[in-house]
Amino acid sequence: MAISLLFFLSCSEREQFVSHDLSEEHVRDTLRVAMLYSPASYFQHKSRPGGYDYELCKNLADYLKKPLKIVPVESDPELYELLDGNQVDMIAYSCAETRDLQQKYLQVFTSADDAMVLVQRQGRQAVTDVTGLDGKRIYIRRGSPFQERMKALNEEIGGKVQIVLAPDTVLSSELIELVADGKIDYTLAYGQLASLYRRYNRQLDVRLQVSFPQRRGWVMRRNTPLLYAAVAEWWENLDRRWVNSMERRYLQQNVYVSSRAERLLAHGAISPYDDYFRRYAPIIGWDWRLLAALAYNESRFNPQTVSYAGAEGLMQLMPTTAAAYGLDSVTIFEPEANIAAGVQYIKHLQNIYRKVDDEMEQQKFILASYNAGPAHILDAMALAEKYGKDPHVWYDNVEYYLMKKSDPVYYEDPVVKFGFYRGGQACKYVENVLNTYRKYLTR
Repeated sequence: MAISLLFFLSCSEREQFVSHDLSEEHVRDTLRVAMLYSPASYFQHKSRPGGYDYELCKNLADYLKKPLKIVPVESDPELYELLDGNQVDMIAYSCAETRDLQQKYLQVFTSADDAMVLVQRQGRQAVTDVTGLDGKRIYIRRGSPFQERMKALNEEIGGKVQIVLAPDTVLSSELIELVADGKIDYTLAYGQLASLYRRYNRQLDVRLQVSFPQRRGWVMRRNTPLLYAAVAEWWENLDRRWVNSMERRYLQQNVYVSSRAERLLAHGAISPYDDYFRRYAPIIGWDWRLLAALAYNESRFNPQTVSYAGAEGLMQLMPTTAAAYGLDSVTIFEPEANIAAGVQYIKHLQNIYRKVDDEMEQQKFILASYNAGPAHILDAMALAEKYGKDPHVWYDNVEYYLMKKSDPVYYEDPVVKFGFYRGGQACKYVENVLNTYRKYLTR
């Protein structure tokens, strides 16, 4: 009743209605929310908060015109203790809908339906059916939904699974990291979080689903129906493009998970994406480590990076270039897709410089063009040829005249088609990538 009533009120009337009635429900001037530490939901990275639910909470607080107070906890039971004890107004975490929860609480579904999956390492011994867990040891966070599901699953397959209950303060993400690091063999997690870690830890296998998908969302007490109505209305009217951007930032790509994954890299590895660099480098005939060096200098291996000029993803592709190779606003941030498109662009540049016969020289021309675009490099080649230098050699030849393109004597020369350019950045870029490549060769 409250939800439908809110929709028929004007903005000013609705504001007064919500403010008055939320006060009657003992929702204080500050909106207090309990959040569970999780790379997808709420985290601190370099002293800055982030997370999908955190960003939504900030938006909700602005909508309600209330200050926001985050109460972070480390276990599922604590969330409900705080809510039941009236210490917070709501749980802002993707809690899975259960029959118990339906009876006791109100819920707004702010996340996509999700199923539990088995998290393990890839290989011949990977479990492909739940019966394959017979006799295996699996680590489950105490007090989590996974404990109840694993208990039921164990009974279904004969009761021989060794369930090890980790403390409730050990997060699902930490158990996933232990699997990735080879310290434990199995755990359960929700598919969305498991797939997020899989993006940065290619050795993980998260394909085996062990439950039906469940609806998930924020939880409120049943004695706060008007808060529920306000949250439901906010969610109904929230700009879906903005929600999609938050999903991409935290649920599909995630700087916190990326930085954690880098610390799990095996000795001798360069990035979490080495398998992709190895897979696509042969298309252009490059050493995969040179391709990795280019990506490092573009994005520092952060697939979420967006430059001031609008270049996006690991290989820092402009959206128009990415679109030419089949990417959209979502896939441009996917590491493999971004690398594959970047390689296709490099292949295009190879065709432009096909007359540069020496492979190493051609690579320098391509690196400079990747940074500056080919137009200015072609101008510098024309200047080199006019003034008696070798247009197919980079150092002291084409590089020299690229630096001269900021001088009107040269950029106004009839052989120059694309005008003024400061070449220092592109020349430095070539050197930086090659220096990084030399460093990678020693690993």
